[in-house]
Parts: sequence; structure tokens; C-alpha cells
Amino acid sequence: AVDSGWSVRLTATSGRTVLASLSSATLSESDEVHLLGVVEDVGALESVELVHQGVVVLRQTASPVALEKVQLTRVDARSVRVTWNHHAAPFLSVAHFGSTRTTLTLRATGGSVLLAHDDLEGGQLELSASSGVATVRQRVTMP
Repeated sequence: AVDSGWSVRLTATSGRTVLASLSSATLSESDEVHLLGVVEDVGALESVELVHQGVVVLRQTASPVALEKVQLTRVDARSVRVTWNHHAAPFLSVAHFGSTRTTLTLRATGGSVLLAHDDLEGGQLELSASSGVATVRQRVTMP
């Protein structure tokens, strides 16, 4: 990874602001360049800004996010369908908490996702809904 001239600025709802440098790296055989960085936890976010050589090129503000109209339906012994209001929460990640934690999907979109859970029984599902900046979590019993 090399210095890229890129940084990320996080502004917390408390008003605290943190600016962190990002490195660039090519992560595959393609010409794609990825930005990498480690940023401290500043708490609940108000906004995230991507900065290149001192100029803000992208700003994402936290919009209110809610897990509304969530429905869990067992489709068969190996899968569960989760539907949610994707207008209130565009992205949904789901993990199963039983004897171990198993991630079932990350950043699903569209308001409906079919999850293959490979016979995981009992425990809970953690639903993590996100606007891309703000996140809300809810645990529900595995159907």
C-alpha cells in the first residue's frame, strides 16, 4: 500500500471530527485500485467524507434508519426469507447466533433476501440495517 493523497473524515453526532489517511493498493490482477485505512470508532456518525488532496469529493450524511415491516419466513429446512422496508433501510446484513456466530449475508438490498443457513437451528438472527452510514440492529428468534 502506498500514500494515495486520499483521506476519510468522520463526523460524529457529538460534533467530534476525525481525519484519517488512506493508502491505495491493487488487490487483484485487475487494474482496480482500492483505498485502505484504519479509523478509530468515533461513535454514532453524522457524516462520512472522502477527501482527495484536501478537496471533498464525496459526502454521505447519516439518514435515519429503521428496521420496519420485517418478516422472517422459513422456506424449508435449509433456508429463511427475510423481507424488510428497504426505503427505511437500504442495506441489510444478517448473522446467526447459536453455538457460534455465522454471517449469512452482508449488505443485501431490495427488501427481500433468501438465506441458506445450512441447517442452523435455534439461536437468534441478528438483523443489521444500514443507510450506508447509520446502522440499527435487532435480534429475533430463528424461525
